[in-house]
Amino acid sequence: AAAVVKKCRHKEENTVYATKVMRNRDLEKEIASRAEFDLLNGLEDHPHIIKAKEFISTEQWTYFVMEYANGLELQEYLERFHHSFSQHKSSLTRKIISGLLSGVAHLHSARICHKDIKPENIMVDIQGEQLVSLKLVDFNISQKVQNDRFTMIAKNGTKMFIAPEME
Repeated sequence: AAAVVKKCRHKEENTVYATKVMRNRDLEKEIASRAEFDLLNGLEDHPHIIKAKEFISTEQWTYFVMEYANGLELQEYLERFHHSFSQHKSSLTRKIISGLLSGVAHLHSARICHKDIKPENIMVDIQGEQLVSLKLVDFNISQKVQNDRFTMIAKNGTKMFIAPEME
């Protein structure tokens, strides 16, 4: 695997964070990780977008520290709880879609294209019928749109979730 995300705690602040840890074997991946951090770090805070905290690079390791998103990936939640989800799916589905669209609108207002929105990149904390939090994560192939004539020519993303016109 290119990176592993670990839960950590800041000793002095006693705050929990998520840290993406990568071995520095490939300069290109380290540069891409730094670009992901810079993109998020330059973005105004939004309740449905993961926040970047710190980027540390040593000779052997790269650490990308970010806000800890409590809960599960949406994909895992649906696989584990699909029976209970179906009982209250319409109101919970509306809340999930609303939160996701709010986050995407925020990205687009900042001229950022995520390019890999899928259930694995949406963290949800659902308790009963309540959506406690929703965070869009994994911005490693995201791009800042530089001009008004932006065209997506690179076929990045997860094949199953790429728009048909991109294939």
